[in-house]
Formats: sequence, structure tokens, C-alpha cells
Amino acid sequence: MTKYTSELKLLLVKQYLNGNEGFTNLSKEVNISASKLHYWVQKYQYHGEKAFEKSMKKDNQKQSRIFAINEGYHFSEKLIPNLDRYMG
Repeated sequence: MTKYTSELKLLLVKQYLNGNEGFTNLSKEVNISASKLHYWVQKYQYHGEKAFEKSMKKDNQKQSRIFAINEGYHFSEKLIPNLDRYMG
């Protein structure tokens, strides 16, 4: 699995949020899936600048997934394994 720097994630998220490009174009430029970029955007919207810090705890990651689900975002089972664990 390829690791991406927090700087790259933040740069891509901000480019998307500024309306410069869509998920598909941005993801193709850096050879990642659009769904991965979408996940990063949701994570950033929930946690802000701290979303990609290495010190972020697992509990916060679960909370960002729950937030995304509650907001109606659709993720594949691949991105959120054991999805039913997070559902009430």
C-alpha cells in the first residue's frame, strides 16, 4: 500500500475545495482513486488541518467515518471495512 504525505493530502483537498478541479481530474493527476480523494476531503471537513497529522488517534478516524455516513456520503466496503460496526 502506498503512503501519501500529509502535505500532498492537504494540497489535493484544498485544490478540490477551492473549486479548481474535480475528484476525477485531481485523482488522475496523482494516480490515486477518486474515492480515496473523496475520503480525504470528508476527513478534512470533519477534522480540519489536523486530519492528516500522524498523531491522530484511531477513535478520531472512526468518528470521521461516522460523520461521513451520517451526512449521507457513500463509501465502498473497501474504504470502510466492517461498516455495520459503525451503524447504530
